[in-house]
Amino acid sequence: MILVTLGLKAADAGVDGDVSTYIPPKLLEQTTPIYPKSALDDGTEAWVYLHFMVDTKGKINDISVIDSIGGSEFETSAIAALRESRFAPAREDGEPVSASRALKFKFVLGRTPRKETPEFTDLTISFMSHMVEENQYVLRAKLAEMRKLAKTLNEFALLGILKSMYHQLWGTEESHLQALRRGLAYESTFSFLPDDDSSVDLLTVKFLLEAQQQYYSDALSTYRKLERLKPTLDRAVKEYHAKVLDIRQNRIPFIKTAELDDVGRWNYALLWNQFYLELESPLAKDLRVRCKRESVTFKYEPYRQYLLPDSSGNCRLFVEGTPYASIKLHQL
Repeated sequence: MILVTLGLKAADAGVDGDVSTYIPPKLLEQTTPIYPKSALDDGTEAWVYLHFMVDTKGKINDISVIDSIGGSEFETSAIAALRESRFAPAREDGEPVSASRALKFKFVLGRTPRKETPEFTDLTISFMSHMVEENQYVLRAKLAEMRKLAKTLNEFALLGILKSMYHQLWGTEESHLQALRRGLAYESTFSFLPDDDSSVDLLTVKFLLEAQQQYYSDALSTYRKLERLKPTLDRAVKEYHAKVLDIRQNRIPFIKTAELDDVGRWNYALLWNQFYLELESPLAKDLRVRCKRESVTFKYEPYRQYLLPDSSGNCRLFVEGTPYASIKLHQL
């Protein structure tokens, strides 16, 4: 197997950028995205979560969609608004450096969050009652009805949580996690939940799923959120956290098997920067790895091992191809 070093020169691999003083890119002015007319007329809200690079002059480039609710029109509008937003570049030891950032755009109608419609609430109550009976086919039909009705951010959030409950019984752990992530919308506190304990409970489930499904870097991020919300965490959470730290610190190799999503996308926060891939079908675009301090695009070659220097910082891999195609990521 051939080892290919990406990005910075191999001589830089021993540089530990985290030792220096680092200030991430700072948002100076966020441009409001244009609301898609069809969604505005229909009363549909949305969010789009973007990952991108900010260069040494504060210019935005190399944008990718991590996830979104609402469809491609919202993604196009959010990307256009991001390009017009202003950032101060990241600084390392006082000098401007290229760096990655993430930002979520929300498309909301009105000054206050819109609640669920009575019809949506009735379907939610009906869904919960059938959960007790574990009636799979009725529950699937209820979810389909709710998907047609969902328009507000609160409704999309609740739909995601209910989907995660369904997938917990009849889906895979991967589909359970994806539904939960969309329900929580990549946030720490949730306006649609009745209390803080509910937020902690859902984040706990999310952490455990991420750890079990080998999304180790994401699990560590979720754990930090949990620590801020609840100083005393459950024993199982602490044990899984210790396992993830052991894997990272001792660089224990593992294989992560997954599927591209319904639009053919998948991204993964690498636990360390050496990997290779096995893909079921051809890619729609070249592979992209976006790190804390740089971004690299490169062609996929089977059984070719890739390495980014540690000086690149934490990295996230972006893959685009055929919807639901399988992928195997080897962390070495």
